[in-house]
Parts: sequence; C-alpha cells; structure tokens
Amino acid sequence: MEETSFKINIARTLHFLIKYNWIHNTQVTELLKKRVLTNLPTEWLCHLQHLSNEEFNQLPYAGLKTFSKHTGLPTSLLEFLQTATTLSMDRTPPSEITEINIDAFKASGMNPKKLHEVSRMAPFVNDIMLEADCNLIVDVGSGLGYLDHILHQQYGHSVIGLEVNECHISSAERRASKQGLSCHCLKSMKFNITSDVECAQRFEEMIAQLAPTILRGCEHAVTGKHKSQHDASCNEAPRPKVCLIGLHCCGDLTPAMMSFFHTVTCVRSLCCISCCYHKMMYSSGSFSKFPLSSTVKTQLSNVQKQNPSWQISPCTLRLGAQQTRASWREQSVEDHKDHMKHVAFRALLEMAVGADFPEIRKRVRKCDFTSLSAFSDSFFHTDEKSTFYKDKLYELYAKYEQEINLIEFFTCLQVIVQPVVETLIYQDRLIWLLESGYQNSKVIPLFDDQISPRNLALVSYKSV
Repeated sequence: MEETSFKINIARTLHFLIKYNWIHNTQVTELLKKRVLTNLPTEWLCHLQHLSNEEFNQLPYAGLKTFSKHTGLPTSLLEFLQTATTLSMDRTPPSEITEINIDAFKASGMNPKKLHEVSRMAPFVNDIMLEADCNLIVDVGSGLGYLDHILHQQYGHSVIGLEVNECHISSAERRASKQGLSCHCLKSMKFNITSDVECAQRFEEMIAQLAPTILRGCEHAVTGKHKSQHDASCNEAPRPKVCLIGLHCCGDLTPAMMSFFHTVTCVRSLCCISCCYHKMMYSSGSFSKFPLSSTVKTQLSNVQKQNPSWQISPCTLRLGAQQTRASWREQSVEDHKDHMKHVAFRALLEMAVGADFPEIRKRVRKCDFTSLSAFSDSFFHTDEKSTFYKDKLYELYAKYEQEINLIEFFTCLQVIVQPVVETLIYQDRLIWLLESGYQNSKVIPLFDDQISPRNLALVSYKSV
C-alpha cells in the first residue's frame, strides 16, 4: 500500500474510533456504573431487538459486500458496519498457507488450539527460513517448546528457545528428551528480550558464542532444500543468520523483537504473532511503544488537536485482543444469556462492594453464574457485612435490569469494532518496518481465527 493510502486509512480509523469511543473505551465491569449502554442509538435497538439469533450472530458480517441476508438495517447502523469492515484486515488465511500432519507422539501435550497453531506455523517458518537463507531459528517466548521441537523434528532446523520462566525451560528440556531430541542443535534457555541497546548486545554475544555448536549438523538434520545446518565437514565457523520468531508475543514483546530485527546484524528475518496489546507499557495517557511509526504518530497527533480529550486507552487495546467475529457466529441463545450474566454480575459486584472488590474477588476461584443468587453465594457468607453486600447486589440488579438486557447488543458492536483496533496496531507496526527500509514486509492471516483468534503474522525480511 502506498504511503498516501496508509495515511488516509489511518486517519479514517482514528476518526471512526473517536466517533464510537463509547463502544471500545470502557472497562466491561464499568458498563453499568458509567451508564454506557444508554449510548445505544434508539433506531439501532429497535432493529436489533427484532433479529433472530441467527440474524444477530451474522450481524458482524453484514458490512461485507457479498453479504445480503440482512434487510431493513438503519442507515446509520449499516454505515457503521460497512466502515468497520473497510477498516479491518481480512482474517482469512490465503490458500497457499499449508498445514502439516503431526502424529500423536510428536503432538504429545498439545491441546487442539496449540496443535492447529504449530501445524501451520512450522511450515510457514520453514518457508521463511528458505526465502531469507537463514540457518538458525530463535523462538522468543518458546514456552514448553512445542513449535521448536516440530521445527527441529520435521525440518532439521537449529533452534534456540528463549524463555523467562525457568519452569517452562525445564519442562521443554524434559519434553525434548522424551521426544528423543536431546542434542546440540536444539536449546532452551533463559533470556528476556527488551528494546534496550544493552539487551541487543547481550543477544548478539550469546548467538556468536552458541553458533559454532548449535549450527553443526546433527542426526535430525534433513537433506535437500530443507537443510539449514552447517556442514560438519567444513572447518570454517558458520555465520549465524537468524530467523526471529514468536507465537503469541505479549505486550511490548513484539516492539522489542522489531527493534532486534532492526539493530542486530545477524537477525535476517522476523515472524511474530502478537497478543495482549493492552499489556504494553502505559503511562500518563499514552503507550511507550504504540504508535511506533511516524505516520501513525502524526495522524494521531492531528486528530488529538481536534479532540484534545480523546486518547487510545488500554480498554481500547484490550478489545483488540478479544475474540473475533468468527467465534460470535457460533453463539447459541444460551451462550448469549450466559455471557450477559457473566458481564452483568461482575459489574454489579464491583459496584456493590467498591474498594473491597479485589479482596472479595480472591475468595473463590470459580463463580457460579447460573443465577444472581448462586453468584452472590459464591462470594458472601452469612455475616452482617456479607448480608449488606448481598442486599446491595439485589438492589443494583433491580435498578439496572433494563440495561442488563442490552449487554449482548453492546457486545455485538464491540465484536464489530475489535478488528478495527487490531488492524490499527498491525498497520502501525507494518508501516514502521516500511519506514525503516524493510520493503519486504507484510501481515498474513496464518490460523483459523475461530480456533486461534490472534491469527495475524507480522513478517519481514532484510535484503541480502
């Protein structure tokens, strides 16, 4: 996309977020307290209340040009739907995305979601390795090593898994041993990736130190086009060419990896899938690592001059990390009722107990949301203070009952705005890479977002 097109799209996105600020910029537990649901336009409600469950579930798709099931949509609601769709990246994986078959032994310990992710990301990373002519994978936030083990088993790649959790490192090593993968070409180690220069220097030194050993071929190496190991018969020390990857990079981890890609010479390619955007460092009304690009920074500054009280908050970025419309499409009537009670009861509880909420919230590990009575019994005992809180809870329920019935309508609007927020985050990161001179950069939907909602991969290559 040309620079001018990016600027126009970013500006439209920011104006859209300002216009519908009430949809995305509120904590879920404060929906009732701040009377957010009263912002629902009357004409929207009149339409939404008459939809069947199937029509309601399909509403987030009504902005698509190919979608024709909805009739009689209010003009303003149709405009909202169409604009949100226009400003959202397509989440459908392209046809060229392949998926490998992982047998039961190699898939040991993986849940269905993890198995889906690994079976698609492993061949995807292998293709990047070949295209970028890399010989070493560094997996940031490698967890229990599922992806690393498949990359080594299936393709013979040398892999270093970086983790901050020592328990995960130990578990990954035990799993590798059970899989018959204990060798010098596969390693899990403790290392915390941050954006500072000192960390990048430590990383380079670590790679240089490990390269002579980890890049030697091993019994798992494969022949032909997939072989990435250094030929053991060659006396010359191999030069590491790193493919830096990350599956579910939380908070500021993706910006840190982008910084490494930019500053560390041996890093030749980047592939990361981000999550938990709201956990990025936030202080004094702004995020330290968002936006990153000059283009988005300029556009944000321009709209804030016109709207000085508006800012992108953690609430907005939290919405960007929630479920996509693919999961909404499958909701039953009971699913909607259950979600409504979850949101309503938690919001009422926080209002009822006030400052005591954090302590009361810790009393139980799992609440009973079948009814307000069962929910209150999960938290409160029979002492005088608990009786007071219970009475307060029922009093608030009676006061807000009509608004509680609107929660799922509001949630549907959030589902529609969710991809707009996530697209803005990814566009900012993609533009930063392009501004930094990495023209071979792209965002690719990798997973089925109904199985794995965070399915967008940010990919970039350095010129050879």
